[in-house]
Amino acid sequence: MVFTRIFIGWSLILFISISNTSSSNWENELGNENNKPCTSHTDCSENECCTFQAEPTLYDDTTEIIWRCKPLGAVNDLCHSLGNVHCPCQPGLRCIAKAVWFFGSGICGEKPK
Repeated sequence: MVFTRIFIGWSLILFISISNTSSSNWENELGNENNKPCTSHTDCSENECCTFQAEPTLYDDTTEIIWRCKPLGAVNDLCHSLGNVHCPCQPGLRCIAKAVWFFGSGICGEKPK
């Protein structure tokens, strides 16, 4: 009796978590036009770039790399010295390093005048 209640409870929790994950992913795919697949920057709009995002798979411990069009970085958006991780900054902005030796992530900011 107790085992049955525990089994039903965990089954319900698992079902709800899977359906919430699936529905939120479905809404993100449908509701975001900036999230279109790409293979190069030419597949994207003028103020976008083709960059990857890593999505964890549901049934094992791996991730899937998906290439998507994303908007160019605005002020205080993340940027990266390797262009495939984050989009470059918008025209007129530059990627300001988080460290003295710049290789890695930074923040888009105003160019000094």
